[in-house]
Amino acid sequence: MALVNLEIKNDIAVARMNNGVTNAIHPELIADLCETMNKAGKESTAIILTGNERFFSMGFDLPRVMAFDRQGLSSFLFEFQHMLFQLATLPVPVISALTGHAVAGGAILAIACDYRIAKSEKMKTGFNESLLGLTIPCLAELMLCRCVGPRKSQHLLAEGTLITAEDAVSIGLFDEACVLESVMDRAFYKARLLQEIPLETFAAIKSNQLEDIRKKYLARVKPKTEQFMDLWFTKETQKRLSMAMKKF
Repeated sequence: MALVNLEIKNDIAVARMNNGVTNAIHPELIADLCETMNKAGKESTAIILTGNERFFSMGFDLPRVMAFDRQGLSSFLFEFQHMLFQLATLPVPVISALTGHAVAGGAILAIACDYRIAKSEKMKTGFNESLLGLTIPCLAELMLCRCVGPRKSQHLLAEGTLITAEDAVSIGLFDEACVLESVMDRAFYKARLLQEIPLETFAAIKSNQLEDIRKKYLARVKPKTEQFMDLWFTKETQKRLSMAMKKF
């Protein structure tokens, strides 16, 4: 069974993650996202990425990822960031329709999209990696800073607090919050508006806006990934990850 289902209507692609209730991120989901988004980018003029009504994604599949040795973790992190980079640089508009929680890696996946529309009821998002003893991957930090600015980015990462969709809108992390029943409608509305812009024009604007991030990412990805792994394998972080893993 595909972990990402793709449906295209009127040149708008809907890519729906279908990896259990939590849409936890592991190598197979990353591979399916890469394949699906590549296909959607070629066959549509706008993409909506979504999950289910409980979770957009809760982040890394900790039982899977904790089983990796350093080399395995390195491969996973580079594959994850490659997928984010592919998603962020697609020449078509990408809208994340957040009908459920987007936490840690799930929030990172959302900010790789161009627009974020979330449900307003009982939805949480944020980057709680610091509470596990971790940073976030290099590319993710660059994209977060672009969304909310350096000071708010520092607060979100250092404090690890999960926030509501309304609070996410207020700081620029999300673009819109609405009732669950309207999330997909608003995502389609945004997609149709963006379809009115010549695709080459949108692609050029997007590429220009991402130029600085692209340069910094390529320069920093190797040392920052090593830093992430150094933290991952500390005794304290392993203890915290083991406690968090019990939720899976």
